[in-house]
Amino acid sequence: PLTLEARGEFWAPTTHQVAALSAQEELDLGDLTLTAGDNFLGRVVDPSGKPLAGAKVGLEESGSSMMRGSTVNRKAVSDEAGYFRIGGLPTGKYRVQARSAGYVAAELDPLIIPGTGREIEATLAVSKGREVSGTVVDTDGRAVAGAWVSPPMRFDSLGLNFGSDEEREND
Repeated sequence: PLTLEARGEFWAPTTHQVAALSAQEELDLGDLTLTAGDNFLGRVVDPSGKPLAGAKVGLEESGSSMMRGSTVNRKAVSDEAGYFRIGGLPTGKYRVQARSAGYVAAELDPLIIPGTGREIEATLAVSKGREVSGTVVDTDGRAVAGAWVSPPMRFDSLGLNFGSDEEREND
């Protein structure tokens, strides 16, 4: 079988399964009805409460992972006033993260979307990151040009994370 998905901005997606078509075969699906999805309106602020422009916001189903995947995965970027909008969300539980260079990501999990065609609002406040300094040297004590220092990297479905799960929980 073949699964087709119909979607539109600010509409909840719908799927339709059809039998595999043979070469040159045509199939009229008729009307595929979309229902209004909920809209998530948010604002990203810095630790002092000031709007944070250019923050990357990711939304996926709560409990999803790279192995299991997520059928809903949306992204947005906050505007000059820190606002963003993610529309067309079907009923469900979601995890939202806001990231910006120099800050620890803000996370909201779970975000409950009731599927009533309304707007859900939240503010995501990032926190100040930590700073380290120093010089990378070789065994003779000479500076190593082009060297860098970073915590271990790992990926999740919302993007790149630095550090261990324990370090993220303590941030």
